Amino acid sequence: LQILVAIQGALTVIGNITMCIAAYRIYKGSQESTNSDSP
Repeated sequence: LQILVAIQGALTVIGNITMCIAAYRIYKGSQESTNSDSP
């Protein structure tokens, strides 16, 4: 079970980093294209 705990922790960290990168890219995109009609 220790291996499963380690894998779960690693996947959680990877998921959090991915979400941070995605949120940052969405934020930057919305900041650069404030006068465009594309969502």
